[in-house]
Amino acid sequence: MNKTPQKQRMVAVAAAGAIALGLAGCSAPADAGAEGPTVVVTTSIFGDIATELVGDQATVKVLIPAGSDPHDYQPSTRDISQLHTADLVFAVGLGFEEALAPQLEAASSDGVNIVDLGESVKPLKSVDLYGDAVEQSDHDHGSGEHAEDADDHDHDHDHDHDHDHDHEGHDHEHGDDHEHGDEHEGHDHGDHDHGPIDPHFWHDPQRVSLAVEEMVHELGELDGIDAAKVAENGAEYQEQLEKLDADLEAQFAEIPDDHRKLITQHRVLGYLAHRYGFETVGEMIPSTSTLAQASASQINDIVRTIEATGVPAVFTDVTQSDALAETIQSELGGKVEIVSLFTESLAAKGEEPATYIDLMRMNGERIAQALR
Repeated sequence: MNKTPQKQRMVAVAAAGAIALGLAGCSAPADAGAEGPTVVVTTSIFGDIATELVGDQATVKVLIPAGSDPHDYQPSTRDISQLHTADLVFAVGLGFEEALAPQLEAASSDGVNIVDLGESVKPLKSVDLYGDAVEQSDHDHGSGEHAEDADDHDHDHDHDHDHDHDHEGHDHEHGDDHEHGDEHEGHDHGDHDHGPIDPHFWHDPQRVSLAVEEMVHELGELDGIDAAKVAENGAEYQEQLEKLDADLEAQFAEIPDDHRKLITQHRVLGYLAHRYGFETVGEMIPSTSTLAQASASQINDIVRTIEATGVPAVFTDVTQSDALAETIQSELGGKVEIVSLFTESLAAKGEEPATYIDLMRMNGERIAQALR
């Protein structure tokens, strides 16, 4: 674990304090309201999980506001100062925090412990999830370095936690068994993408379980934290994840095999498809980032795919416009349903879903209802 030297930390704190003097009008990130060490988390999903693990032993601050599109986020001066003064930072990594990458790198250089959770969850390449490669871009901040590592990971990680969920009959290696190449051939992935590794691993509760193990370890290393209590909270949360995983599997099992096909707004549900035996047959924006743009030919491709497969619904994200989906729905004479999911963020404060567990249950219910 990286430790900040005392003098270096004093300089960083002083600099951050100077920056913060004029920030009275800036909106603050989510805050757990506790004293003790400060844990900064980039996303609301893992901010919720961090709070569940550490309880009131630390202050948990979330940078990217809940209810917003993470790809549109731009860090404020206050966000940057909080990164540099944090005792611990949890990020998704794998190129997900596009706008934050330079600040995360700078904070790490200053000695702040930046933990990229994606490195601990056996991440998968987009080619394994979607059947075609994702181009590297200027907005990919480091995910390429994980591409070789992903080849070494065992994709069937179920036994790591003794879940023993057998998907016999559903081969999840899409790159080998699902012919997506023709459907996506010639697609322009745009200038905004996360690179060859898909960072959206939280749609697989078993991979979140691996992230929780990493979080428990790192939180337990903080001064002033009761590591045994964090471990106890972690064990309880792991039980919730196991139940969530089993419930989702049972719920999705009710969907007929010929309806187990997903069309999404962008490439965000690959891990869910991989875990629960769905096939991803198309995306309105064939990118793992919402910042890319869809062309007219890509929209036509999706329309033809829906007509050929009989997919009854397309899935969008509540933080993004439904304009593309509505265009597709219009082209099909209203014969396809538009279903909104919470794919990259919890709901805004005071709304549901307010937790990761609730998010996955809500999404599961909407997917199952739309495809049954």
